[in-house]
Amino acid sequence: MVAAHFQLYVLGRDVRTALLEQQLSRATSHLAGPVRIEVIDLLEEPDRADELDIVATPLVVRVHPGPQRRAVGDLGDPVRLWRALGIEPPAEEGST
Repeated sequence: MVAAHFQLYVLGRDVRTALLEQQLSRATSHLAGPVRIEVIDLLEEPDRADELDIVATPLVVRVHPGPQRRAVGDLGDPVRLWRALGIEPPAEEGST
């Protein structure tokens, strides 16, 4: 069982997608237990955008643990990402 499961919705798999995945991985690396990051290309699976009411990318969805949380846009600022996804920052980051 994973400690956390995230879905990263993108438009196309390219260098930018790889960078987004790395940024999400770094932002969640402090979480206890295994973290699963699933990258979903909406160009390959366009029906998922309708099913989930996705209107902008990149979009990160925290699937587990619930409740579901979403963050859209730039993933480069880990503090902003932690807040949007409801993730506790690492102890050294949270003390600022």
